[in-house]
This record gives sequence, structure tokens and C-alpha cells, in this order.
Amino acid sequence: SESPVAEGTVLTYTLHFENIGQGAGTVEEVDDLTHVLDDADVTTEPSSGALSVVRDGARISVSGSLEAGASTTITYSATVRADGERGDDIAANFLMKPVGGEVPPVPEEPVCQPSDAERPDCTLTPIGRLLVSKSVEASSDPIVPGATLTYTITFDNQGQGPVSVDKSDNLTGVLDDATLTTAPVASGDFLAVSAVDDGVFTVTGELAPGQTEAITYTVTVNPEDERGDDRATNFLVDDPSLPPPATCEP
Repeated sequence: SESPVAEGTVLTYTLHFENIGQGAGTVEEVDDLTHVLDDADVTTEPSSGALSVVRDGARISVSGSLEAGASTTITYSATVRADGERGDDIAANFLMKPVGGEVPPVPEEPVCQPSDAERPDCTLTPIGRLLVSKSVEASSDPIVPGATLTYTITFDNQGQGPVSVDKSDNLTGVLDDATLTTAPVASGDFLAVSAVDDGVFTVTGELAPGQTEAITYTVTVNPEDERGDDRATNFLVDDPSLPPPATCEP
């Protein structure tokens, strides 16, 4: 897939075998998933009608024969685990041919070089890992009418691949007690920030591995007789159509 790979992404792998010779050909291959299974779980097992396919843990053994001109494919899928439940954020697998009846060990590092004839066929899929944090800084303590609250939302890609950002910030619990005085703005050019509409704004874009971008905005606390519940509470959410939670549980 050309889209950024992150938690919940389904990776579909396809092994293609084709006999381009004039006689029957023997297939004896092993697909090693060691560097996939530290980041994802197999969710669709491999199967093929033309060849024998057996998965034993991290290795898929493929054996049998194909007639001249025949071809077959084997597919399976793995679903990327959640952030914090993965290994190195690089899903790599290696198709290897047994040598002298023995399958060579999988490379210790998930380095894929398909153009190198000395290396087995392989795929490498980098995975993004988005860490989002929010903070607020008040201009006075205690907070009084006229004080400013500066909010900062930080988006940090700590993974190995690009990651998509699509979040909404709900300020309805803030704007009943304060007035927006500085609109949300991004610190860089990678994320787009919408205008605040009905107490909500969106942040969208894509961050490369290691990239960090922050969104900041300020509000000014209203006079006592112009406030609501005296609790400035806001929420960063995935689905802006849903109401925000009743309480803030960081």
C-alpha cells in the first residue's frame, strides 16, 4: 500500500511461483516472518491449492511441483499491532531456499535488498508511530479573569515510516469560560490546521519518521459573570461527530 502504515493497517503478502521452463519444476521455499511478527499478527493464514503450504510459527514452508507453464500464488495477511505493542516498527520478511536440506538463518537485521542476487527475495514495510501530547500554560496562578491559557498539541512520529495525522480538537468545554484570542497555528508546514468552527478545529497531514510539529492557540478567561462551569476542558478526538467525553482522563 502507498498509504502510511500504522496501527491497525492490514499487510497483505503475496508469493508468486511460476514455472517458465519446459518440464515439471520442484518448489521448495521457506518464507520467514520473524521481522513481521514482532510488529504484527497473522490474521489470514496462507493457503494454496497447487502447492503444500504449512505455517509453523514464524516460518511458512511451501513445497510441491508445478507443471511447465503453470503458476500459483500464496497470500496471507498480518495486522499491525497498536502503538506500544510493537518491536522495531519494520515489518520485513524473507523468502529463502533451503541449502543442503537446511533453511538458512533469517538475517538479524531487517535489511531488504531485493536487487542483490546473493540475498533472498524480501519485502520491507516501515511503520509509523504517532505520539500525541497536549499541554496548557496559564499566565497567572491562580487563574483570574483576563488570564491567558496557551494550549500546545504536539504530534511526534517516533516510528520508522510516515504517519498520517487526522485529529480534531474540541474546545466547547473551554469556550463557555474563555474567548479564543489566538487562532490555532502549526509550527511547521507539514500539518494543516482548520479554522475553529462551532468549537472544533481539525489537524491533518503527514509526518515523516522523526518529524515533530506543534499546534498552539490561546484563550482569554472571561469575567466571572460571563463564564459557564468554570472548567476549561478540551479534548483531542478522532471522530468530531461524536460528543466529547464527560470527564478528562489523561
